[in-house]
Amino acid sequence: MAQTVEHYIGVGVFYLNGRDVGQTSEATITIEENTIELPDSRNPGGGIADSVSRITSVQMELALRDLRPENLALALRGLVRNITAGTVTGEEHSVTAADRLIPLENIEPEDVEVTDGDSTTYEEGTDYRVDASGIYLLEGGAFDAATEEDPMPIEVDYEHGAQRVVEALVEAGLEFEVHFSGVNEARGGAPMVLDVYRFRPSPTESFGLISADDFATLQLTGRVLADPSKGVPGQRSSYMRTRQRAAA
Repeated sequence: MAQTVEHYIGVGVFYLNGRDVGQTSEATITIEENTIELPDSRNPGGGIADSVSRITSVQMELALRDLRPENLALALRGLVRNITAGTVTGEEHSVTAADRLIPLENIEPEDVEVTDGDSTTYEEGTDYRVDASGIYLLEGGAFDAATEEDPMPIEVDYEHGAQRVVEALVEAGLEFEVHFSGVNEARGGAPMVLDVYRFRPSPTESFGLISADDFATLQLTGRVLADPSKGVPGQRSSYMRTRQRAAA
């Protein structure tokens, strides 16, 4: 019987609990084992008389290139909050020096007005400028008089659009069912499907916010765990399976 050649160049889409995670530039599964060896002590020259290998861990790593909030939440063990557009009146802050950023509770503020909470209204362009994350207090303006010992209270009125907020490191131990719907370009687009039954990701080890030479990457790494409801000893895996088209 002729041997079937299955060279592989893969592309495809990853789904976590059915959700498309977008562009994924790399995907790797790593299996680690512990080997117990019995040295051969009967014959000159040594060697191994017997060995037993046990799987110690199965890990999956995904390089996500789409930084949508749901993916950030995956990588940062967070949750996503949706904030509707609205108007903020009298957001209070304390100024201790000029040449400082005052972050506001909502991003991209518009129609900003800054007052002392009483009769004084500060002037945009002279006392402050509006930043995507808040207001920046300018040197040479009214806030030069502020100090740590004698801070200046301010109130900020503004409007803002809808936004999505990721609260990092508030979730723990979340698990996902992972499906890869891929094709093998080296075999004319034949399907390559991977099903992982339980994937428990860890927080990303690094999260790059500035990348001048390439699009950002979220490295998502976690353990592949056994699902006893899937496994049949000697017949079906409790961990994962691949599915490919049968050779003609």
